[in-house]
Amino acid sequence: MPDVDDGCDLTTDSFDTDNCVIVNQAPDCDDGNDCTIDSFNETLCICEYETACGSISGTAFVDNNGNNLFDDGSDGFLPDMMVLLVDATNDEIVDTVFTDANGAYLFTEIAVGSYYVVFELPSTPVIPNMGINDSDINANGETEVIVVGVGATMSGTNAGFVPLNSIECNDFIALSSVVCADDNATYSLIISVSGGSPEDGGYLITDNTTGFSTVIFNNTILVTILAGNGYDYTVSVVNHPLCSENLSETLVDCSVTAVELLNFEGEVKDEGNMLYWQTVG
Repeated sequence: MPDVDDGCDLTTDSFDTDNCVIVNQAPDCDDGNDCTIDSFNETLCICEYETACGSISGTAFVDNNGNNLFDDGSDGFLPDMMVLLVDATNDEIVDTVFTDANGAYLFTEIAVGSYYVVFELPSTPVIPNMGINDSDINANGETEVIVVGVGATMSGTNAGFVPLNSIECNDFIALSSVVCADDNATYSLIISVSGGSPEDGGYLITDNTTGFSTVIFNNTILVTILAGNGYDYTVSVVNHPLCSENLSETLVDCSVTAVELLNFEGEVKDEGNMLYWQTVG
């Protein structure tokens, strides 16, 4: 019988007589922690544990001037806000935490995967500041999908909220007009918008029929639509959904609407810029 001892006290050493080989069985290094990758290093004769879980952290703040930036000294924090970590593959809540006195939150021991964070609206009258700069949420207080890799530290996932009393919508105007094509098969919907202090955020144009949204930074957008169909759009100032207007029409008919006179017997006359006709009899 050969000497089967490999010098490592963690292995189980034996001789396989059927195959005439020495077997040094590695130990079970499972530490019971799903956030580690467990392995055995034969050279060093040790169990090794690599951190596999990641973390997501950030801050909930009050964006007093609505500029989508955290302005130190003028903006405040939102403590005791409920923050949810949601699995993006099945929309199930994975964990729940609350922000501290400085508006900070932290999710730890997050397994590799795809997630999004949901900030519950506070009781104070505020609205979400949709993600552009320091704020990463949409109008529902949700972030985009965050992919967490092995041991990844995902910091700076923040949520800004604008106080309602700081929003001025007195000068916000949104109008729509229609121009039919020459063949009357389609029409151009022209949406014009101004006011509301969009600053760098622009205007959000949402097609309520399809749910598709786009942001414009000028004052006009043109959409081509098949005649015989209506339209339903919501126009708002990005980050200021209270500055909003619905523009809709059930049916837009581009068929010829001029009066056609058949078998007309009479005389067409004009007077100045007026055109009229006089029938016989």
